[in-house]
Order: sequence, then C-alpha cells, then structure tokens
Amino acid sequence: YVRKDYKIKEHLGSGTYGAVYKVKHRETKVEYAAKYLKEFIHHEVVARMMVREISILRKLSKVKSNIFTTHLYDIILAGPDDTFESLFLIMELQSGDLKALMDTKNLVFEEEHALIVLYNTLCALNFLHSAKVMHRDIKPSNILINSSCQVKLCDFGMARTLDEDLLLTKFANG
Repeated sequence: YVRKDYKIKEHLGSGTYGAVYKVKHRETKVEYAAKYLKEFIHHEVVARMMVREISILRKLSKVKSNIFTTHLYDIILAGPDDTFESLFLIMELQSGDLKALMDTKNLVFEEEHALIVLYNTLCALNFLHSAKVMHRDIKPSNILINSSCQVKLCDFGMARTLDEDLLLTKFANG
C-alpha cells in the first residue's frame, strides 16, 4: 500500500519486523530503499523502535556532513481504508550490504579492501558516538557498502541517544 507516487521495484531483504524494498519515485525516477513495517502500531515494542529510529534518522539526515548513515527522505503511513497500520520509511538506496558481499561466491576481496571497510566502519561509528548515538546493532547486514568500499550504517531501531538535550548540537550547523 505504498503511495501512488512510488512504485515497488524489488524486494531487497527481510528482517525480524519487516522488509526492505527498492522503490522508484514515479515523477523524479529516483530510486530509494523503502523499509516496510506491517501492523507496527499493534506491537508496542516495534512501535517504540520505529519512533526511535525515525527520530534519530531525521536528526542525522539534517547534518550536512553526514556521509556515514542512510538519509531519511519520507515517511508514509499506509494501510487499507486509511487505517495507517503500516509504515514505509523512504531512505537513501545503497548498492548492497556487507553480509551480501561476504556471501558472494568467487568474490575477490583483498586485505586492502577489508582494511578500508573496517576503517570506514570505525569512522561511521565515531561519527555516531560524537553525536551521542549508540547504534547497538552493528552486524554485516546493517553495514551498507558500495563498490568503492564506502560505508553507511542503517537500521537504528535498537539505537539509543546518550543525551537527548545535547543530541547533535555539536553538528547543528554542520
């Protein structure tokens, strides 16, 4: 039930609470990742996780210098007959994740690639920690990676902020 201005292109993966799809905006032709959560409102824990993820992603998406996390572009409440039981988070699309990369057969992944990915992951974590955000669910499927070994972290449902009042104030003009 995604809005009519988006077309679902393909299923990218599934998690405990939902799925991720590649979607295309019909007017601009730009492709995005859409995190879909069905009937999230009926599950208190999942609803709380989504509020937390949306709050953190909205703040991180406003930081101009943020190259370390996916950016949130739109939030779509959906469901049959406007029940708003489902939720789509429209985010920046990345080419893949570290888990999928490691599962690729015949992959040429040299030590230099591993060091670059590790370094970029540590830089992403340093950025989050500087913003007083603890991800708390770092695993290969939450480390998005492109062909240049650039890393972006995703899935902030388990994340916590250490100090709500200070969250990102250091980066407010950034």
